Amino acid sequence: MSEEVFYSLRSAHPAIRFFFGNFARIRNTVIGAALIFFVVIPGCYNHATINTLTTEVTRVENVGGDETAHYRVYTPKGQFVNRDSMWHLHFNSSDLTEKLDRAAKHDLEVEIKYYGIRFPLVSAYPNIVDVEFVEYDSLQEVEDELD
Repeated sequence: MSEEVFYSLRSAHPAIRFFFGNFARIRNTVIGAALIFFVVIPGCYNHATINTLTTEVTRVENVGGDETAHYRVYTPKGQFVNRDSMWHLHFNSSDLTEKLDRAAKHDLEVEIKYYGIRFPLVSAYPNIVDVEFVEYDSLQEVEDELD
């Protein structure tokens, strides 16, 4: 800051001195509040809210290596992933993939429960938590009907 500006601030109104003297702190507070309001709160809401969607499954594929393996599920209403999640105590992604694969092979309608949103910038997909057949109560009934 030049000497002229410094001396002119000393003789300025106290509110102006306060603002320019604490400009960095005010700017950081505004940026922090905006991040919390526009990023953190919506992100927590999307991960804490379970949504339901009734659709058909067109394809299921295994994506990733051993450590980062998950299943990608394609439907006419969007793409999803099926991976285990500590957040929702979801540890049966392989069982759900069996149901989804069966639904894809036989064009069955399923009710998918999921959380999250599709965010292309970071390749994020909604995660499937539960799958139910719309017309059938279990996978066994599906197999009996198809046989």
